[in-house]
Amino acid sequence: MPYLVDGEDTVRERGAIIAYLTDAYPEAKLGPRPGETGRGAYLSWLFYYQGIMEPLIVLHWAGLNHPAVTASLRDLDTMHDRLKDGLARGTWLLGERFSAADMLCSSPFVWFPDLMPEDPKIRDWVIRCTERMGAEPS
Repeated sequence: MPYLVDGEDTVRERGAIIAYLTDAYPEAKLGPRPGETGRGAYLSWLFYYQGIMEPLIVLHWAGLNHPAVTASLRDLDTMHDRLKDGLARGTWLLGERFSAADMLCSSPFVWFPDLMPEDPKIRDWVIRCTERMGAEPS
């Protein structure tokens, strides 16, 4: 379980940890601050990862499929379409601004390259993210 201890504060879950850190360290410029343009989209992507992407990926990995899952979370193809829709507005999920949301949402494709769709828009984005983070693309 992702868990951060910062002095007296403790934070659980990836999206919450990332929001906490990007708010605590705004000089890194990895997330829009409260009141800044793009803040809503940024938080939406963090929570989309946590609430939709990660469960879909785990269920796919476990080989579990059920109509209740596809009725609520949808499927990997729909997840890929959502990412493509987000990337239709620019280079990154927030348009022309790279953020921790790009880091988080691209990470499963780096860890599990077999999940990477054939779509060049997503593939190019994952490559840009890994290059920006100094990681090796798969």
